[in-house]
Order: sequence, then C-alpha cells, then structure tokens
Amino acid sequence: SERLKEKVKSAVRYPLFVMGFAAVVMFVMVFFLIPQFASMFNDFHAELPLLTRMVVGFSNFCVKYVAWCFAGIFALGAVFVYLRRYRKFQYILDFMMLKMPIIGKNIIHKSLLAAYCRTLGFMLSAGVNLKTSLEITSQVVSHLIMSRAVDNISRRVVAGASLSEEMRKQKIFTGLSAKMTSVGERTGQLSDMLERTSRYYEDELEVTLNNLTAMLEPALIIFVGANVLVVVLALYLPIFHLSTAIR
Repeated sequence: SERLKEKVKSAVRYPLFVMGFAAVVMFVMVFFLIPQFASMFNDFHAELPLLTRMVVGFSNFCVKYVAWCFAGIFALGAVFVYLRRYRKFQYILDFMMLKMPIIGKNIIHKSLLAAYCRTLGFMLSAGVNLKTSLEITSQVVSHLIMSRAVDNISRRVVAGASLSEEMRKQKIFTGLSAKMTSVGERTGQLSDMLERTSRYYEDELEVTLNNLTAMLEPALIIFVGANVLVVVLALYLPIFHLSTAIR
C-alpha cells in the first residue's frame, strides 16, 4: 500500500512543481511587472492593442480585488473542511473523483480495485473467514462508494450468495475482477487469484502513471510558455507600435 502511494506521489511531484513555478511566475507578472508597464503606457496617451488592454485589465482587476480573492478562497476552504465532516458530502466528493476525466477511471478506480483485492486476498490467505475479511476490507478502503459496495456484498455473502456474482452487481467492480474471483471460488484458490488481480491492477496503474507523467511534462511546459508568451506580446506590442509611429 505504501509502495503504491509512493508511485502516485512520484508521478504527480513534477507536475505540481511545474504548476507551482507557473503560479509564482504569473503572480510576479500580474502584480509587479504588468502594473509597471501599464503606468508607462498611460504616459503615452495612445490607444493600446486589444491584447494589451485585456492583460492590463486583468492585472488591474487582480490588484484591486486581491484581498477579496484571498478572502473568498479562504472562505471556500473553510466551507469545504466543514462540509467534509458530513458523510453525504464525502460520498458526493468520492463520486465526483471517480468521474474525473482520465484520473478518475485510470488512476483512482484502479487503485481502489487493487486495494480491495490486495486486502481481501491477504486476509483470506491468513485464515480469516470471508465475512470478517469483507468487513475489514470495507474499513481499509478509504472510499465511501467502494466501502458501501463491499458492505452490500458482505450482507449478501452472509445470506449465501456468491462473492463473484455479487461483485458483478456492483458497478464499481470491473468484469475482470469478478471473473478472477469466480475462478478463485471454483478452484479453491480465492486468495491467490485476488492477489494476482491486485498485482495486475498495480501494474496497470504504474503504466498509466508513467504514461500520464510523460504526457503531462511537455503539456505543462507548453502551458507555462504560452502564458508567458501572451504577457510578453501584450507588453511589447504597444512599444513596437510606438517605435513604428515615431519612424
């Protein structure tokens, strides 16, 4: 579990660093660089290009309402922390996390399936009965949708239902995980099949993280470069126009 967390952390560390650096660069340009150029443009008393007017207007808005922006962010953060104490709100958050493009299905979903199979397989291989193993797995998986699905499975299994059949009824489980569980039930090697399924999803998750990181790195560099290019063009276009007019 810790190894899987470290993989996720290492995959997002570089993108977070680039985004943080981009935020610092934009903060310096918006609050310090652009206002200096704006005061110089005002002395020219000339009509500015549209791009320059947009960038200067955005900078003026940020400088004027920066206190309100920070207050709003702080208020939203406080409301978010307060609402997370309610189980229904946490359930909505977990549902939205699963529906996130790319990240939800390819990272969060696979990590949940790996955690479920790994925990349940480990408990069964240690000699714990299926009912208790499902109850512990439900508590270990820190995701309300997955925990609720495991609880539903646990109640049905106690009543005599098949584990694989009940997994098929829960949307969060994939067909592969249910089929592997069915093979384990038929061969009497359920714990071994669950551990193999866990390794499969962990390998899939590692490949996904590597591919995502490889795509994110150039995309983030292009994003930062595009923002800097827009600001530079907006600041230097009036200077080019003025130099042309003087000539």
